[in-house]
Amino acid sequence: IVIGAAAAYIASMKLTGILGAVAWAFDFAMSGLFFPLVLGIWWKRANRQGAIAGMVLGFAAGTWYLYQVYFNGMTPWMGIDHLRFGIIGASVSLISMVVVSLATEEPDAETQAMVDATRDPSGEEVLSATH
Repeated sequence: IVIGAAAAYIASMKLTGILGAVAWAFDFAMSGLFFPLVLGIWWKRANRQGAIAGMVLGFAAGTWYLYQVYFNGMTPWMGIDHLRFGIIGASVSLISMVVVSLATEEPDAETQAMVDATRDPSGEEVLSATH
């Protein structure tokens, strides 16, 4: 019910049509998920605590910036308006993930092996048409 009510409220805001709604959706995703996903796969030092910090702080920073610009009339920083707030959230996400990952323990060998397998898959090719 809460998600439905939030979706109805956002739809009623007339965000420059469908383009604005799609931009907001991608900005929210970018704010919290982009760097934890990319660094989680490609940076061996990334860990769970860093990913959680990146997701939470990035999403919170992006949401705060959107609220300030769109609802409180704050002057956008460097022209980053309410349709591009993901840049702010993603920046905070990157910084917080790197700092927290470096300040906490490295991932264990099993986790690093799983990430290596994700990055460079090997083994028998499996096709859904044959199974």
